[in-house]
Amino acid sequence: RDNNMANLNTSAATIDPMLIFTSDSVPDVRGIFIIGRRASLTISSIKSALPHFTLDDNECKSISAVLEYIKDAGKETTFLSDSTKLTIIVLPAADKISRNNHPFSPHKIADSLEGLHSLACERMVQILVIDENIEENMCPAAAAIARALPLYHSKSKHDAMHGGIAVSFHHGDGAVVSSKSSHWATAQAVA
Repeated sequence: RDNNMANLNTSAATIDPMLIFTSDSVPDVRGIFIIGRRASLTISSIKSALPHFTLDDNECKSISAVLEYIKDAGKETTFLSDSTKLTIIVLPAADKISRNNHPFSPHKIADSLEGLHSLACERMVQILVIDENIEENMCPAAAAIARALPLYHSKSKHDAMHGGIAVSFHHGDGAVVSSKSSHWATAQAVA
């Protein structure tokens, strides 16, 4: 047997430049995913987490309607006035989780982000993870987001000038977690 493994693509399973973790808001996004538990997802926290967007009354009403429509957990999409696709993913409450899952539902996050890769190949996508205990949940959230991408996504063709995925983590009030937090490096390493 030839044990030469030089022809294996060892870079394929590394973080693609299209996936970045940032504490800065990303301008010119065309798709936004907001992930969190019901208690953390309010109009106030969403507005705070989206500093590049000035949500008008109709957009706030639309987001409120989406939040009301999702009963315990689920995913719904709406569009902002500038045609930005806004998807809200409400995670199950911690007491609704089975013994086989983490309280922050990484399986639910990964399943809800289907189609993320194809959307991010064409345009910039922002993922905002909002939770009252976000620093405890950054690692499982980062792993779930990375898992939503194909394993060999570095082989995929995408336009680095236009596409990509920017992930930011926010406290329950919408304030961004500082990139100086010790949890940032760990979350990036997990992904």
